[in-house]
Amino acid sequence: MNISSKLSVEEIEAQLSKAIQAEEPIIITTYTFPHEMDLYIGKLLSIFFNQIQKEQITDYIVYGVRELIGNAKKANTKRIFFAEKGLDINNEEDYVIGMSRFKEETFKNLNHYLQLQKEKGLYIKLMIQMKEELLNIEVRNNVKITEAELRRIEEKFLLAKKFNSMDEVITQVMDTTEGSGLGLIILILMMRKMGIDKENLRINNGEQETVVKIALPLEAISPEEIEEVEDIEEIEEVEEI
Repeated sequence: MNISSKLSVEEIEAQLSKAIQAEEPIIITTYTFPHEMDLYIGKLLSIFFNQIQKEQITDYIVYGVRELIGNAKKANTKRIFFAEKGLDINNEEDYVIGMSRFKEETFKNLNHYLQLQKEKGLYIKLMIQMKEELLNIEVRNNVKITEAELRRIEEKFLLAKKFNSMDEVITQVMDTTEGSGLGLIILILMMRKMGIDKENLRINNGEQETVVKIALPLEAISPEEIEEVEDIEEIEEVEEI
């Protein structure tokens, strides 16, 4: 079910209720993930979790979804950037060269690269679906992940095992090549604090799409565990630095 951002709150509530009862997937597609879409997804998730009476996890899931969509958006932008610069994203030497220039050059001309993403049909799809007490969240984008990108993700998974608190992550992690590196590690740590194993976060690399899946067994999450997770707004402020 596609739910338009132009609907009223009451209309969104009605469509979400229908999708939850029918265990039907809710799908949102974006090409550039503008600020307005970010706000809409936050509103939709807030209504969704109110309806399933899991309001206490709203901020954490919104953070996780925002992180995954942001990563997918950056992956799409990288493909446009590398192609425009005549670099092969699958070549190790080209990848290092491209990533040394990527952040600064795309920041200066971001609208140009986002417009090219849209013209090339590089999408990001968010899917949310309730299956009894299991909440499935997927973020898809239609590019194939590279070996270098997979290695960086695996490094973050391994690094996340070393930390017990958000403060430790924020003070010790800084990856200037791919970005701060905080987001994925914090997402894994938040899942752990909520009693959700890292194995519930999976990356499927297909020929046409990269799919990141989170499976949340809602009955395993308690309010007490969630309260142990540090303030989400503080985390987001650090990531913006």
